[in-house]
Amino acid sequence: MEYYTNKIEENLNWKNAGIYADDGKSATNTKKRDDFNAMIGDALDGKIDMILTKSVSRFARNTVDALTTIRKMKEKNVAVVFEKEGINTPEGTGEILLTILSSFAQEESRNISENMRWSVIRRFEKGKVIVNHSKFMGYTKNKNGELIIVPKEAEVVKLVFQLYLERYSGQKIGKHLERIGIKTVTGKTKWQATVIMKMLRNEKYMGDALLQKTYTADFMTKRK
Repeated sequence: MEYYTNKIEENLNWKNAGIYADDGKSATNTKKRDDFNAMIGDALDGKIDMILTKSVSRFARNTVDALTTIRKMKEKNVAVVFEKEGINTPEGTGEILLTILSSFAQEESRNISENMRWSVIRRFEKGKVIVNHSKFMGYTKNKNGELIIVPKEAEVVKLVFQLYLERYSGQKIGKHLERIGIKTVTGKTKWQATVIMKMLRNEKYMGDALLQKTYTADFMTKRK
């Protein structure tokens, strides 16, 4: 962000229309990239006439998305400049080079996905459990990455199981928790019956871990 701010300010013929950066987000799909979509919207509205970007892979790792977006920009006379590859889209060879480079970027994304999947499976084979603790009522992790009990939250978990044994439904348990002022693990005051039932079915509360309940079928669509 600092680099492009300085680069634009140093050129007297340019005026900075804004820095758009989606921090740490995958570029395989543009739907969840809020800043990217805001930039394209501003360009289509005539607020931007040139987009500077580091490389094709930072712009989009999906060939179709990359080319569709660039063609939209060309229709509005908006130039897209890729510094690393030395491509300026209004120039004649721009689209041919882009098609080739976007395909490479898409393949790179596939390789990253497959490498990550391989490493996860190897960890499973060694009995190393991967547990997301950020939305796991009753547990957190210590500095060594080990699960540890959060006593106050553990009491809520025990209460949920006890009420279920007393023949309370998921909905009735939720109403009871709301009535006594207990919030969900994400800080909400409203308890959903589905959340309660997920807690009751979570095998980790009895010390087991069933892995690979879900898997990503397609690295492009992220469909699980």
